[in-house]
Amino acid sequence: MLILGIDTAAAPCCAAVYDTEKGQILGSTVINNKLTHSVTLMPVVRDLVRNAELSMENIGLFAVANGPGSFTGLRIGISAVKGLAFALSKPCAAVSTLWRIMLQLMTALSAPRWTQGAIRCMLHCFV
Repeated sequence: MLILGIDTAAAPCCAAVYDTEKGQILGSTVINNKLTHSVTLMPVVRDLVRNAELSMENIGLFAVANGPGSFTGLRIGISAVKGLAFALSKPCAAVSTLWRIMLQLMTALSAPRWTQGAIRCMLHCFV
């Protein structure tokens, strides 16, 4: 399954596509150009999917950071993911920003990699 992860909780706008079958990130984008996420998010997602030679229909799950973080940024990311998931009749999942940071710390300390695909995708967005 392909997972599209989006993080708009902080100043950078981040997105990544993770392939659960291959266990690898197919592409990722981080942009921090001081523009609002409402301007940058959808072009970032479009270009990411296009550069990975995929279509939105290939995505099996949409994941999004649900905070804590910038309230406006969170609303933009969550709304975008819910809209994409609804339009394509696909599931969506929320990933806690604090959970993601904890997992990143565990990975940095050489802890076992027992995370699910959505978490790995969101970790890659955060780095």
